Amino acid sequence: MVNVVHSIPQMLVYLPSQLNLRSQLNQSQSSVAALVEVLSGRKKLWAQGELTAIESGYRHTVEVKHTCPQVLLA
Repeated sequence: MVNVVHSIPQMLVYLPSQLNLRSQLNQSQSSVAALVEVLSGRKKLWAQGELTAIESGYRHTVEVKHTCPQVLLA
């Protein structure tokens, strides 16, 4: 986990002054999976994706979860 702290006034509009980041990458012979988690206080943004080679090509999945009411996912 990485703790990011900043005090740049222009960035405070877009990012809180403190964030915790965690990432993970797993791979095998036929697939790659990644996880990213961003925590700010009690708010959390979590994304996971996977790319797998299959006989007819590729299969991919992406899942995003969050507890930030201002984030809208379409």
